[in-house]
Amino acid sequence: MSTLNIDPIGHHEFSIGTVLSQTFSTFIGSFPSFAIAGLVIYAPFFVYYFFFAAAPEPSMLDDEDFTALFMDAAGGNSVEKIATFFMDVLLDAVVTLGAIQYCRGMPIPLSASAKIGIERIGVILGASILVNIAFILGLVLLIVPGIIAALALMAAIPVIVAEDTTAFTALDRSNNLTKGHRMAILGGGCVILLVVIIVFVGLGLLPDFLYDMIATFLLPLVTVITSCFSAATYVNLVAAKEGADSASIAAVFE
Repeated sequence: MSTLNIDPIGHHEFSIGTVLSQTFSTFIGSFPSFAIAGLVIYAPFFVYYFFFAAAPEPSMLDDEDFTALFMDAAGGNSVEKIATFFMDVLLDAVVTLGAIQYCRGMPIPLSASAKIGIERIGVILGASILVNIAFILGLVLLIVPGIIAALALMAAIPVIVAEDTTAFTALDRSNNLTKGHRMAILGGGCVILLVVIIVFVGLGLLPDFLYDMIATFLLPLVTVITSCFSAATYVNLVAAKEGADSASIAAVFE
């Protein structure tokens, strides 16, 4: 395995403000390529939604319709939900390395990011399934354990992409990296969620047909900004806990 030589990022205190700043700068700076990736990967969903799915109810600003949009995006039956899950995982795999490198100040072409993500898609898929199982089981146990599991395992996909590990190793490393910083990560995740909600609620001011069309096309971007947040969190956790001597992000290219 050859490695990608990178400049050290050095020790610094973990700051969720820095993580959020890098998340939004990565999202904006990589928007054209990440948006194209989202549109291509979600193309089957768009075709299904606009040409085969039942027409959605008129969209308003109330919570019921806002929630319904995401339920529609997840699909109306198990097959559709599974297909949407696979598209989310693939998009996450394709953009994560690009987001990591952008956060490090060394942006790479989308093709390079996609190559590594696709090569490791089996492990990424396995880890994603395990994370979702842990999250669902946690929710069954009075919700809070599910949130804790999601926070502990949120860096698993960046670990796989950057360090070429197995799914179980990635989950264990994510758990170790996030220790001591999970409340800060939760706060950052709430900020991302709030931004997404504001955008979609703002779109509710548009005419119904425009709202449904634009909101549907924005759905993959929700996955993208989540991937950017995970990547930025991972980069800053590694810097805070392991510093300049860490070679964990070097082994990204075969």
